[in-house]
Amino acid sequence: MLGFSTTAAVIAASCEMPVRKSIPYIWRPEEIVPGMANYYASTFWQGGDYGAVLVKTREGRPIKIERREAKNSRITKGGTSARAQASVLSLYDGARFRNPKRGKENITWETADKEIGDKLKTAATNGKVVLVSSTIISPSTKEVIADYSNSLGANKFEHLVYDGISYSGILDANEKNFGKRLIPSYNFANAKVIVGIGCDFLGTWLSPVEFAADYAVNRRVSAGKTDMSRHIHIESVPTMTGYKADTRISVKPSDELAALIDIYNVIVGGSTAKNEKFGKAAKELQDAKGASILVCGSNDINAQLIANAINNALGNYGTTITWDRPYNTKQGSDKTITSLIDGLNSGSIKGVLFYECNPVFNSPVKGLAEALKKADGAFAFANRLDETAVATAEIFPDDHWLESWSDREPKAGIFDTTQAAI
Repeated sequence: MLGFSTTAAVIAASCEMPVRKSIPYIWRPEEIVPGMANYYASTFWQGGDYGAVLVKTREGRPIKIERREAKNSRITKGGTSARAQASVLSLYDGARFRNPKRGKENITWETADKEIGDKLKTAATNGKVVLVSSTIISPSTKEVIADYSNSLGANKFEHLVYDGISYSGILDANEKNFGKRLIPSYNFANAKVIVGIGCDFLGTWLSPVEFAADYAVNRRVSAGKTDMSRHIHIESVPTMTGYKADTRISVKPSDELAALIDIYNVIVGGSTAKNEKFGKAAKELQDAKGASILVCGSNDINAQLIANAINNALGNYGTTITWDRPYNTKQGSDKTITSLIDGLNSGSIKGVLFYECNPVFNSPVKGLAEALKKADGAFAFANRLDETAVATAEIFPDDHWLESWSDREPKAGIFDTTQAAI
């Protein structure tokens, strides 16, 4: 200790701190008081994760993401997610692009605008231009896309939606059962019995901040309210939701579908369950008809069709599962990248734009990077280097959500705004 302290003192004495000169405001904005924080209501949206938030700023710089009060956040209900909290760090990421790029070369926006315009016109003449994006919940952005489509002419443009974390199974199942490719609202606050199968709805599945608030409603007990909802969770991987359950049933991954089939056979088929634990879960669901809910995290359309049949037989649609406010936060299809690769290889697709997605990295379908070489022009809107951006001819840096203006419609008929906070 003595040796370390002596060495530290010598080093400290021999190092001079750099001189930092600060310049005071000449005309100080009236809303800014040095050292006092300002808070701006905004909306976090990234990769399917939505949140109504407050952005804490000092001297015009965002430094912290806070939750918005429940009365001002109809979906997230006064909560926020870890991704929203951490997103402020990416605003100050030194790896973010400051200019458009052609390969490793920086180019001006004027040059980039002319080059992309010329190449996309050529692509539209020789074939079709495709925009591949993650789910977009901004009505005004969709209008911009529609305007661009109209400018190219009929059958010259297509918008394909691809989500890195896919909900295609549940979307396709709902389209088959109900005629609408949407995800309904799940109202855990109305449920007396909850059964989850491979579905971390308190941690990562669909809208966890919203579900956590709803789930807590019937889990709180007091002198005046002694009833508590029952929660049974069947899963192969330990999750936050599983360890919150009253009964957690650990199974092999292959047995999650078997559990779903067992419950279906009891509730819909009237037969006996092969597994006693699954049979008990089915019995509890039956005892709470109309006030129960079964959620399944599988991306298999067949599993979701079975889950729909179980909830329908229990009379849960209209009570714990409703169609009045379906989610807009997941719209992607698993067929998107296969369709894109086939179009590029056949020559029908000649121009590709990538926006807020990285399918070269996270799509299970391989061969996209090679197929892009056949296009007349491939471009990425990305604020940092990723695998898809590397595979394109030019990269155009996109704004961070904290420096953007936009509108959002996370659920049908529920609107919010994102405002620039820097």
